[in-house]
Amino acid sequence: MCFVKSFFGARSISKSNKKWIVAALVLCGCAAAQNASPPSQSAESSKPANMVLGLCSWKDWQKEAKWDDYEAADYVPDSLAVRKIAAKAQSPDITFLLFGGSWCGDSRDGMPKIFKVLRAAGIAPERTAVYGVDRKKREETGTAEKFQVKRVPTLIVLKAGQEIGRIVETPTISWERDLAALLEKSE
Repeated sequence: MCFVKSFFGARSISKSNKKWIVAALVLCGCAAAQNASPPSQSAESSKPANMVLGLCSWKDWQKEAKWDDYEAADYVPDSLAVRKIAAKAQSPDITFLLFGGSWCGDSRDGMPKIFKVLRAAGIAPERTAVYGVDRKKREETGTAEKFQVKRVPTLIVLKAGQEIGRIVETPTISWERDLAALLEKSE
């Protein structure tokens, strides 16, 4: 005979009741296993065909990510903020790191807008290093981990190789106004 201690004290369970309890537990376990979703693939074990990982150019990103839109046609950057960016980012000491996920909706929305702003400000594409990260925000060079990227897109502004600021995931006001404010702060 088996004893079960409950809130009301110890009581015995008969053999027939034990069988019912075991049967119920087995059925619950089978039902849970049947409803469980299959284990997700980790980015390390295999990468989806459109996942961009590591350092690349914006042109390479466009070839690999296979998004529908890279132009952000409906996004019109504020011209005053763009002029401020152009003036403040003239120095070749100012460079940019952009971390994104080809699998990420925020990156799909934000990265074309960021490049539209940089083009409008006359910033050469070579001054922006683009890094594709997996869902754990890692990539093969270790740069994302070095800069402690937690969300994407993340735009980091560097002056002489030192970080002066970043915009993470979504801008506070707009990509161009937030970037202009970062560059003004760096002087």
